[in-house]
Amino acid sequence: MNWPPLSTKTSEIVADVLRDCARTRPESLFHHMAQALQERSGLDPETFEQHFEECRNKPRTYVLEDRVPAGQDPYAWVPMRYNDDAILLTLRRRASELITETLSALPIDTRSYLDRMCVAFPELLYISATPHEPVGDLRS
Repeated sequence: MNWPPLSTKTSEIVADVLRDCARTRPESLFHHMAQALQERSGLDPETFEQHFEECRNKPRTYVLEDRVPAGQDPYAWVPMRYNDDAILLTLRRRASELITETLSALPIDTRSYLDRMCVAFPELLYISATPHEPVGDLRS
């Protein structure tokens, strides 16, 4: 998934709160961070919690890229594939399908199989034929 970067203002606020934590060394770091960020947000906690619960109960719909999007670094992108339960479940299912296919007596189309391996095991995208051409890009 391609999460948008934090805004400059948000990054500055987080940095300020972290600096304050480093300077004051609060007893409960988590509580102090949460309280400081909540105060600086300017949002009413009850209104935000209500909105959060509404959003949490809505079905999530987003596109899950199978491969590293153009211009993305695989070392930064691949770990993002594991930060969501839906993604992890999908990867496990695809890996299970590959294992089933491997153990079957039917012939395997090697090119298609390797392509699907790169989707099920994103770490394979770390391997590259050249610095700009991942081995996992077998579609061409």
